[in-house]
Amino acid sequence: MLAAQTRQRDDLPSNAHADHESIARDYQSLAEHHLATLAQAAVPVSRSRPTYRPAQLWLLGELTRALFKDPPTVGLIEDSLSLNKSGRARLATNIERALSQAQTLWQRATRTGLPFRWDFSLLPGAKLDPARQAAWLSCDPSLPTQYVIAPGYIVEQQVFCLQRVLTGPSF
Repeated sequence: MLAAQTRQRDDLPSNAHADHESIARDYQSLAEHHLATLAQAAVPVSRSRPTYRPAQLWLLGELTRALFKDPPTVGLIEDSLSLNKSGRARLATNIERALSQAQTLWQRATRTGLPFRWDFSLLPGAKLDPARQAAWLSCDPSLPTQYVIAPGYIVEQQVFCLQRVLTGPSF
């Protein structure tokens, strides 16, 4: 009887919401650990390292954009990191693992049946919005936002994982 009553209410959390909590934890772990490590390993073998941003953080942002802007496909990681041929070979195992984990997160989120998205929207130079953003671990949260390092994870307009951003002085 309770199940029948709660099915008719859309303001209560469901099992799908619990699934999204788990997906958010797995996503955050993937971004902060495996993808950050992959971005760091890509710095010396990338053909496009910017001098105006910390290279590892910039590459991490490019990597998360390749994996979470749209469902990821083979080749996107290598292209996003601008890897040369030896870099592709050297990082092949890590790239395959990152692609597989991102695809699994997309599949899990889709199977819940709830609308979700990874939030890349950012106004460079704005203050952090604590309801949806946090400074990356090594960044000063009092400085303005500059660049999305890891997108937020949003389900039905509810933030399950804050967006992680690079902060720095405005120019």
